[in-house]
Amino acid sequence: MRLPSNTVFISAKILLFYLLFYAVLIGFFSAMLAVFYQTLDMKKPKWQLSKSLIGDNPGLGFRPMPPESNVESTLIWYKSSDKGNVHYWKNELTEFVKSYDKENNPHEKNVEECTNYQPPSEGKVCNVKMTKNIWHPCLAESSFGFEDEKGGPCIFLKLNKIYNWNPEYYNSTSLPQDPNAMSEYLRKDIVDAESRGEDGYMSPLIAVHFEAPRRGILINIECKAWARNIIHDRVDRRGSVHFELMVD
Repeated sequence: MRLPSNTVFISAKILLFYLLFYAVLIGFFSAMLAVFYQTLDMKKPKWQLSKSLIGDNPGLGFRPMPPESNVESTLIWYKSSDKGNVHYWKNELTEFVKSYDKENNPHEKNVEECTNYQPPSEGKVCNVKMTKNIWHPCLAESSFGFEDEKGGPCIFLKLNKIYNWNPEYYNSTSLPQDPNAMSEYLRKDIVDAESRGEDGYMSPLIAVHFEAPRRGILINIECKAWARNIIHDRVDRRGSVHFELMVD
C-alpha cells in the first residue's frame, strides 16, 4: 500500500519542524546553562552566611549515627559484651575518623602541622593528629571504648561546616551574664574553632568519652557549641545537638 505523495510531504514537514524545534530548544537550554555556570564558583558557594539557605548559625553533629534503617533515631544502643553488636558502631567511627587522616585528604598538600592556639597559614588548614597521647581511648585500636565492659564509648562531635563563618570568641570579659547559661567548667576551658573554606578543610572535632555509664539506663545528652554569634535553639537544633545513649 502506497501513501499519497502529499501525505508523505506533510509527514516530512512535521518531522522537520520537530527536529528544528527541539534543536533550537536544546541550543537555548545549553546557552542558558552556560551563562548560569559563569556565575558560579566551583570552590565556594555563591550565597554565603545569612544570604544562604543554611544561614549563619552552625549546628552540631555527632558520630556514630544510628543505622539508615532507623534514620530518624538519635539513639546509640549497644551491648558491650557482644562484639557482633558493637561492630556497626566501631565501623562507623573508623570510617569517620579516616577522613581526618592527612593521607586520606584529597588536598594533602594544603594541610600543615599546627600547635595549640596557633591558626594555620593563609590558605592552609591544620592537620588533625589522631595520636594515642591525645585521643586515647577514642581510637580504633581501643575500639573507641565500645568493647569496654566496664567503661563507656567515645562519641565524636563536629561543628557543621558553614563556608566563611568565623566565631566571635568568648573571653574572660565577654562570658554570658547568666551563670546558668554556661557551666563553670566551660568558662575555664574555652576552645577556639572556626569554619574556613580552604581546600582540605575539615570541621572542628572533639571526642566525648563516657567513662562509666550505668548499664540499662537511657541517658539523654545535649551538647552545645559556644560563641557570641551562635544562637541556641532546641526546637530548630541550632548551635546544639541532642542524642541518647544506652549501654546494656
